[in-house]
Amino acid sequence: MLLMAPVGVLAAIGLTWLCGGWVDARIADAEEAGERLRELEPGFEVAEVCLAEGGAGALVAGRYDQGPAIAVLFANGDGLVSRVLRAADLRGVEVGEGGLLRIRTRDFTSPVIDLRLDPAKVEGWRRRLASGEAEHG
Repeated sequence: MLLMAPVGVLAAIGLTWLCGGWVDARIADAEEAGERLRELEPGFEVAEVCLAEGGAGALVAGRYDQGPAIAVLFANGDGLVSRVLRAADLRGVEVGEGGLLRIRTRDFTSPVIDLRLDPAKVEGWRRRLASGEAEHG
């Protein structure tokens, strides 16, 4: 009898996976990214959006709390979460191969956020984040 419980749990997990129950959230376009960010961060004024590859996330520049700010949207399971990236909350920003932007934060719930951006734009976003443009966020 005790053996049946783990088998049942594994069967439920397998069935969820087969039915597409573990599908990460995606962002269709810049307009959707702006709408979602305004829902998650009321008062954020969107000026520029850079979508990650496959709609897996986005960087959004604009104004928040009366100053320039950069926010990030990224998938957390089947939902999207956001972080307004304040300079004090960043541990570092690095560029990897193929347009990878790795954002290291002090937030224990998302210490590393990886976004694969257009390789032509990734260095500009790294400079903006590293320069403290997010300072006023």
